[in-house]
Amino acid sequence: MNDYMEIPDQGTAFAVYRDRIVYGKYQKSDADSFVLSDGTLVSLVMIGQNTDLLELHLFDRNREYRCVRTRQRGMLESLIDDKRISAEYEDSYMEEIYVLEKGADQKEQFIQKVGVVNYIHYNADDLAVIDQYRLKEVE
Repeated sequence: MNDYMEIPDQGTAFAVYRDRIVYGKYQKSDADSFVLSDGTLVSLVMIGQNTDLLELHLFDRNREYRCVRTRQRGMLESLIDDKRISAEYEDSYMEEIYVLEKGADQKEQFIQKVGVVNYIHYNADDLAVIDQYRLKEVE
């Protein structure tokens, strides 16, 4: 994917590195890079060369950019947009999960909720199949 203009200009980032996880707000700094909440500058053009980054999600209320490192095919990028993808699936549902502060062990210590939108279609036996999802900002 080379059209980074469709990635939300700001939103929530979930980045999994070999040695840490970064979760928080992000802001685009130019057309193909952005700054994570911990101050890390990430260049999307150079993302395949960053061997410490395993998974990256940049999302807002309407779409998600996802980049996942695989053993076989390297970095796989995708953009999931509610407007485009809803036509491909028969149904969807959203679950809300809590994001806890570092070291927290109770629900009362959450910093925010994140939605997980699951996209559903039905197979020949009328069984529900979820083969796509995306993260979503919720209030």
